Amino acid sequence: MNIEAVLFDKDGTLIDFDATFNPAVEHVIKTISNGDQSLSEEIARLWDFDLKSGEIGAQSVIIAGSGYDITAAVAPLLGVDDVAALSRKIDALYGEICKETVEALPGVEATLFALKDQKFVTGIATNDAQENAEAQMNTLKFTDFFDRILGADSGYGAKPAPGMILGFCELTDIAPENTLMVGDSLHDLKAGKAAGVFTCGVETGPATAEELAPFADVVLPTAALLPEWLQSM
Repeated sequence: MNIEAVLFDKDGTLIDFDATFNPAVEHVIKTISNGDQSLSEEIARLWDFDLKSGEIGAQSVIIAGSGYDITAAVAPLLGVDDVAALSRKIDALYGEICKETVEALPGVEATLFALKDQKFVTGIATNDAQENAEAQMNTLKFTDFFDRILGADSGYGAKPAPGMILGFCELTDIAPENTLMVGDSLHDLKAGKAAGVFTCGVETGPATAEELAPFADVVLPTAALLPEWLQSM
């Protein structure tokens, strides 16, 4: 195994999903329901979001879906035919609030420092919008750690399709067999396998080690342990 590049998922891998997105989802629901309580409750049901606890359910489309997937789940309820246009509006709402709520997982900054120090090419492949991902990394002052940041709207498609990963490899001139995809969801790992890269599952999202293992070359408790594991290879 000769790893030259490390490509990360964002939500649940680099950033604390609950701390970042729980308040954002509540904000978006209130905005698109225009204060209609029954509509808010129905949107929350479709997104598997508990309005009382303010928590996202483990099976929510928000966890691994793209902005389009999230929007498509509620578009019929809202009487919207143009899902893509509404998706752009909802992405913008999420982007606005997540710039303020974004919180890195423990040890991530040290991991990114170490990978850069070890001369790895690094990137992000997220089902979030690219602009939102860039804004969140800017808030965290992580932007300079990454050679490329790609989102579901960057022209390569969304995970679990392999397009973003293959696009990253093409843009960085790093072969898939020399690339590692790190993620907390089956979408991340299935995309990695389809792209022909090595895969690392992390247990900082809702998926368990047992669920990740069939699609991962290695499962780590957190991405904070990644530099140590890479050095051991």
